[in-house]
Amino acid sequence: MIKKISPVILICTFAVAGCLSVRKSAKAGNPSTPVADSVMLSQRQLLKEYALCQCIYHAYDKMGMDSVESSLSIYHENLLYSYESEMAIDSIAAFVSRSVEAPNSGDYKGRRAVLFTCTQFYKSRYLDSIILSLDSKIAR
Repeated sequence: MIKKISPVILICTFAVAGCLSVRKSAKAGNPSTPVADSVMLSQRQLLKEYALCQCIYHAYDKMGMDSVESSLSIYHENLLYSYESEMAIDSIAAFVSRSVEAPNSGDYKGRRAVLFTCTQFYKSRYLDSIILSLDSKIAR
């Protein structure tokens, strides 16, 4: 029998899949030298994926995702950003997820467009600019 997997879990899991080697390569370098460009780019992408995952997580918070989903922990372990940077992204993602409303059209039957809204947030220049502003918060 095949278990049905939640789309939320799939999105977060696939987003995490490419990040596991990033932290290892960053730790291999000398901590006193600036973060290499490739690591910086990887960390930015990882933080962006973390923002998407947080947005989805906050939107479905009442469903108890923390009891069945571990992607946020994996992101936390692999991000080289400061704790404050992660909390800033978390706060913004929570705000975005709270702003998701059900479309007015009757076709949607009062259901919220969480994945659509969080994906738009993930692709936004707004998120890109916030992440760029956090470059100095990466552990060196």
